[in-house]
Amino acid sequence: MSQKDSVCSRSYFVVVMVFVHVYILNVMALLLYVYYTSESAHSPAESSAPPAVGQGAGPPHGQLVPPAPLPEPVLPLQQDSALGRLHRLEGIKVGHMQKVDLVPNKVHYLKTLSLKPLLFGK
Repeated sequence: MSQKDSVCSRSYFVVVMVFVHVYILNVMALLLYVYYTSESAHSPAESSAPPAVGQGAGPPHGQLVPPAPLPEPVLPLQQDSALGRLHRLEGIKVGHMQKVDLVPNKVHYLKTLSLKPLLFGK
């Protein structure tokens, strides 16, 4: 086989193969990083359970123990302030006019300018 019959030069082939191998190694490193960081994120919740005492306290061999439920976060009491609660407005269609009461004794009109992203104007 002569030099003219080859598709690419040997040096070009070596460079391409080096890039391919580096890419594969980077993907593997990323997968390992995600695996170990997600593993460490779950371990504190599992290790917070008290250890089982005695030989009969553990589950039978081959069965998994469901993790203890986490306590629900305590939310502060929601007070109705002068601003009130936030409401989601629907865009309906571009150019649609909506009447909105923002301030007592004053009426505002919103015009839908765009649906994605949802934008309103006067």
